[in-house]
Amino acid sequence: MTLVPFKEDPERKKKVIEELLKGGSRSAEVQGDGSKDFCIEKLVDCYRIGGIECNNNYCAADLSTTLLPAQTQEQHAEHARKARPDEFRACGAPLVYAVCKVLCENKANAKYARIVEEAKNFLQKAFKENWLNTLSRVQYNSQGLDKVIYESKQVSKEEKLAKLVGRDGCITKPKTDAQEYCQAILGTKDDVAKINEVFKWVTGKESYAYRINKTPESTQERVLVLGVNNNVMFYIDTNDYVVSSRPALGVRRAKNFSTRSEGAKK
Repeated sequence: MTLVPFKEDPERKKKVIEELLKGGSRSAEVQGDGSKDFCIEKLVDCYRIGGIECNNNYCAADLSTTLLPAQTQEQHAEHARKARPDEFRACGAPLVYAVCKVLCENKANAKYARIVEEAKNFLQKAFKENWLNTLSRVQYNSQGLDKVIYESKQVSKEEKLAKLVGRDGCITKPKTDAQEYCQAILGTKDDVAKINEVFKWVTGKESYAYRINKTPESTQERVLVLGVNNNVMFYIDTNDYVVSSRPALGVRRAKNFSTRSEGAKK
């Protein structure tokens, strides 16, 4: 996804400062785009996370601690397209995976372990209690390869052709043959073992590919949703209808905006 620069909101900054006056010290600032250094801090309404690898680059992003309200993907996309820099917006699956991955890889980071665990618990609850919408959409084609659209209806939308039709099942099982599917959907070069490791750390569940099983007679469009199904497995689900209303994770770019954090309180 392409995240737009964030401009400081005076009212929000005042609110943050009021919180800090209750006791706290300044934490390290989250690095801007290009920095590989991981860092995380808890602000009033979000987790600010730096060192996220996405789209062959590194960025810092804010993950809202409140889900966006249930809407269709088209409605989420319309909101994202018109959102102000300070507004949280829905995002495509690659950024969702990238956020989960960077948290997983830094779970043993002594400096940030407490806040990483807190962010993980937020994501776990979100995935267990909801099917979460993304801006990613799939076109299952009657001929040739299928198509993943990572940021539906956005000016900067990116697409990838891949074989997505296949068997449902746990992504690490050879008979599921889900590696090309998962890599294309999540915009990553990670193998299914790594993908499963990341989502299992977040949700406590094995990952499951849920998709169209046979080449359709005509193009079928589906929305990618993510969630734990019946408390059994974490679904990477590209078989949700485009008219379904779902909540979504809210994100925004953190570049050029820093405040003191709640996480630095003593």
